[in-house]
Amino acid sequence: MCPLLVDHSDTLGRLIKAKGGVAAGGTGIANWTQTYTFDRYGNKLTTVKSGITANSAAIPLDGLASQTYAAATNRITTSGTPIDRKAKENF
Repeated sequence: MCPLLVDHSDTLGRLIKAKGGVAAGGTGIANWTQTYTFDRYGNKLTTVKSGITANSAAIPLDGLASQTYAAATNRITTSGTPIDRKAKENF
């Protein structure tokens, strides 16, 4: 991914938006953005990407697009996470 130009954090210091990159021949304006949302416990709920890299390729998603958590245990319930895969290996 291209260099980080701007980041925004919430009052708890969690990254909520990152912008960066400059398209080939660009003017210094960020050409990609990733935004993050969190639940009241600080768990990351969503990651949204937009934009392109300097060579006009789609930017990779930073993590999963969304995650869900069990209310009783606060554990990730999203299928396909590294934690989910490890748990299945141990059974």
